[in-house]
Amino acid sequence: MSALSPARIDDKLPADFLPVGNTEAQVPERSRKILIAYDHSENSDATFAKCIRLGLISPLDEINIVHIIEQKEVQRFFSAPFEPGMNIPSTGQANTAAHSVTEGFLIELKSLLLTNGFSNVSTEVCLGDSKESLIDYCHACKPDFLICSSRGLNTVKKVVMGSTSSFLIKNAPCPVLVCKLTNDEIEERKKYTAVKKHHFETLHDAIKDKYK
Repeated sequence: MSALSPARIDDKLPADFLPVGNTEAQVPERSRKILIAYDHSENSDATFAKCIRLGLISPLDEINIVHIIEQKEVQRFFSAPFEPGMNIPSTGQANTAAHSVTEGFLIELKSLLLTNGFSNVSTEVCLGDSKESLIDYCHACKPDFLICSSRGLNTVKKVVMGSTSSFLIKNAPCPVLVCKLTNDEIEERKKYTAVKKHHFETLHDAIKDKYK
């Protein structure tokens, strides 16, 4: 199977999925390069929206949205049984397909940000360990600062898995902004759950058709 272009759909994200740029916030003295670690979760969406509302991200800034695909995400992507007659993808093809779907959604985010007043937005999808890959990406990208969300792990999971945000604060070569969210801010994102599910199902089906 040849390389896949980003999966695309005709439906657009709702206009209020992310706020418009905060023009009342203090304008930074210069355009900044801001790296946003995005993982499609409600926490990540809430963090993105809050940073825009508070003016932590300015429409004048260079915004780089990066999503790191871990192997467990690829496995979840192809967890549903394949239909008879479909070609079962190789590991490389599965990685490519997951990359295409993820990039397709990031393109939708970028389009919405451009509509909402941001002029310099780029997206990147990488495959690897989220912690180490984000550190490597910061070294390559050299952002003014990195924004990430708190995953809200319970105490046991933090001991076993470690906190991604804590790892980034300790090891990133740039300042790291970890946005603390209220329960209400996370709960507010649930109204978009059906919309996101529809987008990902449509993108997934578009890729699945490639294997028929």
